[in-house]
Amino acid sequence: MELVVREEFEVKTNLDRVWEFFSDPKFVVPCIPGAELLQIKEDGTFDGVVKVKLGAVTLNFTGTMRYEKLDRENKTMVLIGEGKEKGGAGRAKAKIENTFDQTDSGLKIKVTTTVDISGKILQYGRGMFEQIAKQHFMQFSACAKNYLETQTAEEEKKTPPEPVKLKAFSLFFKALFAWLTALLGKLFKGKPKSQEKT
Repeated sequence: MELVVREEFEVKTNLDRVWEFFSDPKFVVPCIPGAELLQIKEDGTFDGVVKVKLGAVTLNFTGTMRYEKLDRENKTMVLIGEGKEKGGAGRAKAKIENTFDQTDSGLKIKVTTTVDISGKILQYGRGMFEQIAKQHFMQFSACAKNYLETQTAEEEKKTPPEPVKLKAFSLFFKALFAWLTALLGKLFKGKPKSQEKT
């Protein structure tokens, strides 16, 4: 199953600091819920583990990512990666495109993630997976925003962000609530007014 998730957020800082943050796995990976950076190789690729917990199901994906494009002049960077489920048949491929636009108050960061997944995670369906992806992004953007807006440039060079712990229980139920709300909204939107009143 392939799906595309588009999100954006804004930080009150400049392109230099944001670019340094997003182009360095040591800073980006700790802000991803449930992720752990294992190693950065000489060729620029980096290995990591991502834990995904959906209700009673816990999945651990190990994989490798690399920067396919780092175009600072056009304020665009692209990461691609591939991983497989530890001890299972699940697989995931991802392409993440980040673009950075200057605003009056800071920098707007737009993230487009294209994911192709297989395995047990598919039992939750496209709608549920999209909501879980959105909840993950909210935790990531909150971490990145807080770090970039509260740390000085010198502090950033020395200390990466604190790893974001995966809040699996609240994450799942927030996603479930958002998915049900969206589903009910679509159902009632398609009904005639006479049926809604009965």
